[in-house]
Amino acid sequence: MADTETEQRPPEEVLAELQAELAKHERESARHKKLVIVSWGGDLDRVWPTFILGTTGAAMGMETTIFFTFWGLFPLVKNDVRITGENWMQKMMSAMNRGGTEHLGCRR
Repeated sequence: MADTETEQRPPEEVLAELQAELAKHERESARHKKLVIVSWGGDLDRVWPTFILGTTGAAMGMETTIFFTFWGLFPLVKNDVRITGENWMQKMMSAMNRGGTEHLGCRR
């Protein structure tokens, strides 16, 4: 059965209402097409999910942002780059917290 309210209204009015609802829905859905991920650790089991979720969001057309905290930056450093320091403390920290992905393991 047809809706009697729709039959009584002119088609132009119904079309204008549907277009207004569609525009409203598009504005609301555009607001939800953003993904922000915080990468806080440099362990392998924290880095992989971050990049997997980031690339999945980008593939779905979402505006994707990954924020790396201090410890989350180490996997982004090239494997052959060594961070050196001026004193023994900085050199020790550089040796203990080397960047790159070759030595990454799961957290303990």
